Amino acid sequence: KLGYLALLRNLRNMDQAGCDPALVEAAICARKGAGRVLPFRYVAAARAAPRFEKALDIALIASIDESAPLPGETFVLVDVSGSMAEKLSAKSDMTRMDAAATLASVINCARMRTFSFSNAIGEVPARRGMAGVDAIIRSQPHGRTNLGAAVNALIGFPHDRLIVITDEQSHDRLPDPIAKNAYMINVAAHKNGVGYGRWTHIDGFSENVIRFIREVEAEGV
Repeated sequence: KLGYLALLRNLRNMDQAGCDPALVEAAICARKGAGRVLPFRYVAAARAAPRFEKALDIALIASIDESAPLPGETFVLVDVSGSMAEKLSAKSDMTRMDAAATLASVINCARMRTFSFSNAIGEVPARRGMAGVDAIIRSQPHGRTNLGAAVNALIGFPHDRLIVITDEQSHDRLPDPIAKNAYMINVAAHKNGVGYGRWTHIDGFSENVIRFIREVEAEGV
């Protein structure tokens, strides 16, 4: 009877109260009313109630399969620097890094390579769902924001699309992208801005930003 967001927020209470786990898991996987739930909510729910992580992962991946894949070769570059450890808001227990890693793990692409950056850039297995979130967050130490160096490191590799997910802090100069379609997604939009010029600047951390990318490219903007 609960709305889907209320269900995710109360999983720990249900577990402690002895609710039938099969019933709870069925409700999670049914995803009734999940359309307005932000992807990182699944990660928050799994951390609060690890018992239900498998069902939450199934639900998170189901949200990916609902969308058509972006065509061509997509590079996704995720900021895991120290500033990304800041909370999304004063009342949130989730960080910018959580939101960025979750968003990266729900991008549906025909071909995709995922990289994290901080002091250095490193390729991360392009996994989906919870496995993708964990792989990105644990990929390297959370230090400086060498965004410019990370983008420069990808210039020698052909790709159709570059998606950067960050809080737009950078210790070095950001170059112009070589990809025709290049997007700077800011998960802390009220703070900073460096992705302009040839970059398409987007604020937010819901899967709607991916829908926006799909629509922009379909219209040939």
